[in-house]
Amino acid sequence: MTWLNRECEQLNKPLKVRIQVSSFESACRMIEAGVGVGVLPESAARRHARSMAIRLVPLSDAWALRSMQICVRSLDELPNFARDLIDLLSEDARLAGASS
Repeated sequence: MTWLNRECEQLNKPLKVRIQVSSFESACRMIEAGVGVGVLPESAARRHARSMAIRLVPLSDAWALRSMQICVRSLDELPNFARDLIDLLSEDARLAGASS
C-alpha cells in the first residue's frame, strides 16, 4: 500500500482507501463479493482468479511496473549453482532492458 500511495502522491492524485485488508486472498474475496476493486501483483491475482469469480485487468502504465532485486547475504559464499542462477537472472534482465 505504501508503494501505491507514493505513486499517487507523485501524480498529485489522492488515493481514497475505504477498506484495507491484510492479504491478497481477502482482497480477492472482497472483489468477488462486489465490495470494491484492488491492485494486486499479477501472480497473486492469477492464482486467486482460478477459484474466484474475479476478472483481471492488466496495467501497462510505467508506474505499475515493479523493480525486483536479488538479495543475498554474501555472493562469494553462495554455492556455484546459486551464483549461476543469479547470473542467468541478471543476464535475462539485462537483455529484457536492452530490447525495450
